[in-house]
Amino acid sequence: MNENDTIFGSADKLREIVLEVNRRYSPKAIFVTSSCATGIIGEDIDSVVDDLKSEINVPIAAVHCEGFKSRIWATGFDIANHAVLSTIVKPPKEKRNIINFKNFYESARPEIIEIFKNFDLYPVFLYCNSTVEELSHISEAIATTCICGTLGNYLGNGLEEKYGVPYIRTINPLGITGFETWLREIGKVTDRSEKVEKYIAEQRKIYIPQIEEVKKELKGLKAVIGMGPGYTFEVSRVLNELGIEVVWALVWHYDKKYENGDAAFYGISFEK
Repeated sequence: MNENDTIFGSADKLREIVLEVNRRYSPKAIFVTSSCATGIIGEDIDSVVDDLKSEINVPIAAVHCEGFKSRIWATGFDIANHAVLSTIVKPPKEKRNIINFKNFYESARPEIIEIFKNFDLYPVFLYCNSTVEELSHISEAIATTCICGTLGNYLGNGLEEKYGVPYIRTINPLGITGFETWLREIGKVTDRSEKVEKYIAEQRKIYIPQIEEVKKELKGLKAVIGMGPGYTFEVSRVLNELGIEVVWALVWHYDKKYENGDAAFYGISFEK
């Protein structure tokens, strides 16, 4: 956008750009994202996108991501999930033994796949490296789970509300309690509780003795942590499981003044 666009608007230019992108690259889907500048001048990107739907034979969506609206970066997760749900995902043709797994960068992908093999489930990782074709079928999953509620709540709730895909609502799969609680809820929702209990019993025999040895080395340590709300309390619980005392925890998003640099320090003290 140039100065002329910010005064008189750039809807015609946007339309030309989208048509050229479609002609030149033949994408599987097109997302038109707004910026702070387009938000300030009130550019109507929705109308442009709606008009183009009849001219372009691939899914196209308007994505409103003006940062000044919510002032919380995590809103971007919800915006991206809404675009996928409203544009890419199709109604299910059949249910399959897949579970939607929403995480950040597909970390521990091989390990997660191996875990779910024990329950005859195949995880579909979202969205890193996902194809448009894969995303169009996530309504056919038998459940949705995520590594963090802040990241995946919108997608999980949307798939459940629109397509009846159960959303696993539980604490994060961190630490012994978190991991086992998470797996048991998956087993309950997918009717695989017996397989899950068998797996947990097997893993406890392997790892509990090792964890107890590690706890001996960590005895007496204290911690100060600062993370997003989805992780601060979960990680505090894990550290306590390991015998580490959390004396202070800083929680992002709970105080806008802190994030904007208007306050020196805000946190939660665990000291008695």
